[in-house]
Formats: sequence, structure tokens, C-alpha cells
Amino acid sequence: MAGCDIVPDHEMFLTIWREARRGHLKVPLDLGTLHAVMKNMPDDALVLFDGHGHFGESPGDLCSYRGYYEDLSIEPEDGRHVVTVKEFAEKLDRADGMIFNGYKGGEFRMNVNSTVWVSPYGSASGLQITDVTYGDGHVFLHLEKTD
Repeated sequence: MAGCDIVPDHEMFLTIWREARRGHLKVPLDLGTLHAVMKNMPDDALVLFDGHGHFGESPGDLCSYRGYYEDLSIEPEDGRHVVTVKEFAEKLDRADGMIFNGYKGGEFRMNVNSTVWVSPYGSASGLQITDVTYGDGHVFLHLEKTD
């Protein structure tokens, strides 16, 4: 991101995450790892959430997470606009180094190590992306309640 594909820590985390998937361990993705995973998917694939009431919804705007302002949140869209992998990866790339306003104030700079949540603005859903799969032209971001 921001000048390099994967920083060394995220390459290691990506390897650990892939190994964990084989053992069915749920490991939430951080910003850098999610971006790296997206860069390995077909650009024109459509990105959708899978699970916890958000099935078929697409990633929308990014904001500071209500539960932990220093973390990044992806707002689910209702499906009227479905983003492609290319659009989503570009959005994630721009988030690295970007400053977001906390729900009750303050400025929080996101980076590749930022924890990623899936939650509407102003809400603390406790949902994180723990798996990413591809099939039939779609990338599915699988959600688990972790908090």
C-alpha cells in the first residue's frame, strides 16, 4: 500500500492467515492483509459480505469504528451499488495514512496495521472479516462476531 505491495509484517501475517484458514481458525484481517488479499483476486469480481445479516451487501464507505475510534470500519451498502475488487482495493489503499474523525470527535490516522470492522456509521457491531473466498465472479467477505 502507499508505495509498496505488502509490508514485511503483512506478508508474514498473510502467510499465517492462510495457514489458519486451513485449520479453520478464525483470524480477523487488518487493513494491510485485507488489501493484500484483494490484490490477489480478479479485478472485475464483485465484492459481497456473507453473514450476520449482511449477506449480499457490498462494502461501502470507510470510517472510524464506533467501538474503537483508532480502528477502521467498512460500512455495509444495501446492494444497490456493488463494488468490484479493483474499486474496493483502491479504497483500502487510500485508507492507509488517511485521517478519520472519531464518532465523538478526535482524529485517527489509519495504517496497514489498523484493525478492520464491518459496521454502519455510529454503530459497534463487533463484526470482522475472518475469511475471503472467491466463486462465480464474486468475492465473499465472511463475517464473524468477535467482540
